[in-house]
Amino acid sequence: MADISKRVWIRWDDGQPFENTSTLVLTVPSQTFVDVRVFKSHEAPPQTSEPSTAASGLEWAFSGVAKTEYRDGVCHKTWTHHIDSHTAYGAEPPVDEGDMFPEPDGVLCRETGRMANPETGEMSDYEEMWETVEAKTTGQDRDKFCLVATVGGPAATAHMARGAMIRIGQYIQCLLIIDDEVNVERWIYTGEDATDAIDGSTVGSEGWIRVVKLGPRVLPCPWFFRATARSVGATFEDKTQPWTWTLAEKSSW
Repeated sequence: MADISKRVWIRWDDGQPFENTSTLVLTVPSQTFVDVRVFKSHEAPPQTSEPSTAASGLEWAFSGVAKTEYRDGVCHKTWTHHIDSHTAYGAEPPVDEGDMFPEPDGVLCRETGRMANPETGEMSDYEEMWETVEAKTTGQDRDKFCLVATVGGPAATAHMARGAMIRIGQYIQCLLIIDDEVNVERWIYTGEDATDAIDGSTVGSEGWIRVVKLGPRVLPCPWFFRATARSVGATFEDKTQPWTWTLAEKSSW
């Protein structure tokens, strides 16, 4: 089952809950996910303002595969990071796991665990509250779509490039890291021919608007606008970049 989760707040150790980021996690049925956490000052509300593109606006971005198991009746999740903005190429990513406690309303879910505090770099107890966001159809589509693309091939290896892009319903998130250069984009479908919040362009927006852009490269998120035209195994090549994006997964409901 596909899932869109937005973080409501986080608490470290015995501190007070707070939220200084816009954190969104897209998880597809195979449990591949892209988790992007940008400081709120670097996210643009659609058609409102222009976010900064500076890499300093990123708290953390990572992608990989989630695993769920039950321990003594408690839902325990482990997120294995294959791509991580905090981890150098070839290095071992940090352990990321937590226990999940759904709230009675069926929308909120509390997560508790232990991970590295990005401000201190030290392992700390944490508690997070997550909100499930309903996936929506876009444009004239009758179905909601999930799409996953990844970067691969000899050119990617040679340039130490690793990337993942996911669309679920009205959201697209993409993470591309080349050596230690981090690039992130987030797009939202608004239902209008909206103006791009980054560069003011309306060309080809098709109702989608880019609300987050960090890093110097342009990412291929528009390739996912027309989900019905995409098939598993299809590739996207950008003449300005030597590696290839391949559509690895597609589903609809």
